[in-house]
Amino acid sequence: MNLAFKDILHNKLRFIMTSFGLGLLLTVVMAMSGIYAGLVFEAGVLVETLNADLWVVQKDTFGPFADATKISEIYGSVLGSIKGVREYNMVSFQTLQAAIGANKKRLTVVGLKKEPQGFSKRIISGNYIKSSHYEIVADISLGLKLGEFIRIGYDDFKVVGLTGGVVNSSGEAVVFMALQDAQKIQFQKNNEAVRNDKAQLKSSLNVNESSRSDRAKLEKIYNNRIVNAIILSTEKGWKESVLNSIKRWNYFGVFTTEEQIDILTKNVIEKPKKQLGLFKMILLIAATAIVMLIIYTLTQDKTKDIATLKLIGTPVYMIVGLILNQAIAMGLIGYATAFTIIYNTHHLFPRRVKIMAEDMVSLFFIVFAMCVLASLLGIKKALNTDINQALGG
Repeated sequence: MNLAFKDILHNKLRFIMTSFGLGLLLTVVMAMSGIYAGLVFEAGVLVETLNADLWVVQKDTFGPFADATKISEIYGSVLGSIKGVREYNMVSFQTLQAAIGANKKRLTVVGLKKEPQGFSKRIISGNYIKSSHYEIVADISLGLKLGEFIRIGYDDFKVVGLTGGVVNSSGEAVVFMALQDAQKIQFQKNNEAVRNDKAQLKSSLNVNESSRSDRAKLEKIYNNRIVNAIILSTEKGWKESVLNSIKRWNYFGVFTTEEQIDILTKNVIEKPKKQLGLFKMILLIAATAIVMLIIYTLTQDKTKDIATLKLIGTPVYMIVGLILNQAIAMGLIGYATAFTIIYNTHHLFPRRVKIMAEDMVSLFFIVFAMCVLASLLGIKKALNTDINQALGG
């Protein structure tokens, strides 16, 4: 006879309500694990989408995701000529607001000189940019459709492709466009500012307006193109060699893709990781206390029954099993409730909640251990029950 099951049926309403409450607590714990996994994923998805081996940035900076780094695009061909470099690309990044429908949304604009290798895997509809101007590939989370136009800066851009889940480390959608368009938006000035800047250059450089060569030099200086990073793809087995070559020049900062993701992870999600971890620990302690309290209360309610079991010679392990099995059953029902809720609602969260199998398995064993621990107080109460109580009124 399963004593635990019989006793659960006897107190089924209290048991079910407690298990459901425990399930809600565990739902929050699972959500926090999923939010952290989502933060880690979002921190690296843009870096991985660009699919580079090396990131060349301004000297003494940690790259575009951590610092305001700028580098002239004239170095692209120089870096691309290093032995072992298969191809180079130039990238600019900026975060801005754009009107989409009736709302303004924040997005990250990424300007690219050419299509990154393997980028087509990210496109779920449409194609990559074919025109050198006024076309974009946007993430589907913006709610845009193929062929739709969106105003960014002073120009209208046509959506020619849609990606799925390409966001920045803050969870904001990423829009890809031609590098020249992105540079125009990034360094765009009104006419008065342009005239003032050119006048200052003329004055400081003593430019002769009547000289065609001087005017050409002025335009070249003024229109010098800046990017935030130059990314390199290397031949197989050449990454370390190219990395060391660039470091020896001492002109640039250079990082591998893994280092960029590590920098992003430390700068962006280190504090959220600690905060979420602390909340999870508090909730698990609270859940343990709840199970302990309920199991102790249930044990106290059946003190006379336990005394009767002792009187008729019921083995100790059966009495211990009665308490322990109830605690474990409560934990399993709570866990199943939590998993069902989070599995069916994780897509409703405003930020990505990534359900990881290893997180769910580890939480299962934590809940199991938690319930065993919570049952100890009830077991102690049961074992200390006096047989004489069975003979009371």
